[in-house]
Amino acid sequence: MEKKILSYDGREILYGVTTILLGSMGSIAETSELQLKAFNKAFNKFGLDWEWTPSQYKPMLVQAGGRKRINEFSKATNSALSEGDIEKIYTMKGEFFIDFLESSKVTPRNGVKELMEQCISQRIKLGWVTTTSQQNISAIKAALKGEIDFDSFEVIMSIDQCSEPKPSPIVYEKALEFLTVGTETVVTVEDSTSGVSSSKQAGIFTIAFPGEYLKEHDFSSADLCLDNLKQISISS
Repeated sequence: MEKKILSYDGREILYGVTTILLGSMGSIAETSELQLKAFNKAFNKFGLDWEWTPSQYKPMLVQAGGRKRINEFSKATNSALSEGDIEKIYTMKGEFFIDFLESSKVTPRNGVKELMEQCISQRIKLGWVTTTSQQNISAIKAALKGEIDFDSFEVIMSIDQCSEPKPSPIVYEKALEFLTVGTETVVTVEDSTSGVSSSKQAGIFTIAFPGEYLKEHDFSSADLCLDNLKQISISS
């Protein structure tokens, strides 16, 4: 049966859905502020006088990829960083981000737990489809231990399972292949425009769920845009 999405009394009712795929880390927990802090600490550690502000950082999030952001900022400021320099900074940033995750109180975003509980109770497949590193996935799992049951995901994708990051659709195509499901009964929840583009290119009905640093981005290509996943009801 093909899925149907109906709006009623402020709720989005999903019929005929067999699979819910949550997108990047930001679809599960708000991490953008910690990522920004990690970038700035890495810049300082490397000896750069860069300090990105939230207003500078938010537009950078249109495109996925921390290395790409460092490289483009280096070119824009004539900093002449080498590929090796960029890799060192990005590696330090990743280490600082994990430190911040471990020392901060990170909680699931609004409605994530409730949506997962609906899926589990109705035997709907769950997947987490991100193109972040396995190291970051492990850190998020540790930070949300006791809040999110990551064993509920039948598949967890990382950059290790695909040749290109989002907005390429490859990671979604591989997740669908692993789960042996067609796009007609699948719904994706994505927090970024690159994630929405990835899911839509794979032919999947996509709900935009922008985080605090992403709310001003253009999510017009998504099928729905929500600020709380408690608005979703799943009906058989």
